[in-house]
Amino acid sequence: MPLTSPTATETPVDRIVAKPALRIQVTAGQWSWRFRYPNGITVAAVATWHPAVALVPTGSPVEFDGISEDVIHGFWVPQLRFQRQLLPGHVTRFDLIFNDEGLYGGVCSVYCGDQHTEMHFELEAVSPQVFGEWLARERRAT
Repeated sequence: MPLTSPTATETPVDRIVAKPALRIQVTAGQWSWRFRYPNGITVAAVATWHPAVALVPTGSPVEFDGISEDVIHGFWVPQLRFQRQLLPGHVTRFDLIFNDEGLYGGVCSVYCGDQHTEMHFELEAVSPQVFGEWLARERRAT
């Protein structure tokens, strides 16, 4: 039996598209989340039950490039039935498509220390038009 290609995936869940609509760098660290958009726009959620909200457009693949600053963290979005581990020194890439507008709550799913239970984040899926307007406002503000 021939070996599979190193770029082969076992399921469609593991595939990433060649040209996503958006790439977001997500960094986990005790005990916070940072979402960095193109042109340096950053949304941070720091150990709180009321996290900052990162916006994403609906209907198109969004690539997340995730990494941890310190220990293993779990990027878990229960509404999407999606979880990936973020490791120190290794970029974990994954695509998500948000079909419906609304808030998608996320948490760290890997015990990472005494404030683990406070590692929350929220992704708000909005129409591509609303997302574009938000991105333009944020670019002007920086």
